[in-house]
Amino acid sequence: MGAWDWLFGESKVSNSESTTEKSQMSKYLITFEDTAIIRDFEGERLAAYKCPAGVWTISYGLTGPDIKEGLVITKEQSKEMFMNRIQYFIDNIEPLLKEQLTNNQFLAILSFVWNIGIGAFTKSTLLKLINARKFNEASEQFIRWNKAGGKVLFGLTRRRIAEKHLFLS
Repeated sequence: MGAWDWLFGESKVSNSESTTEKSQMSKYLITFEDTAIIRDFEGERLAAYKCPAGVWTISYGLTGPDIKEGLVITKEQSKEMFMNRIQYFIDNIEPLLKEQLTNNQFLAILSFVWNIGIGAFTKSTLLKLINARKFNEASEQFIRWNKAGGKVLFGLTRRRIAEKHLFLS
């Protein structure tokens, strides 16, 4: 399966066991492989760098007080840090959802929230529409989040379109 087959072909989410551990407490079966949408858009960096917003970042878009100039990690550390943060996001997104989503819908939301943050998601029209089971209307909300500093960014527009397609698949 190619890197973008999750968008145009069959789902990358599998209900069978994988060599990568699945989220144990979640209703959703999320593997490292399932997070391709996040990893593809974020890219992996093993040395801390300042993102366009001026925030120190490492791995696949990880930020936080421990991410500082000069920090360098291995690929193994990057994967472990990433999956630990994925679990944190899963644990914080699930309680906000009143409805069970498909795995692809949840992966689209996970990618979206990874990028905008849990706080912004809790106040979003997207969440309100999902909880009202208005999934088609909810899917139209992704593209509204394609700006940084008030400017439309091509990369964010591409990401939001991909998230919308994944959500609707």
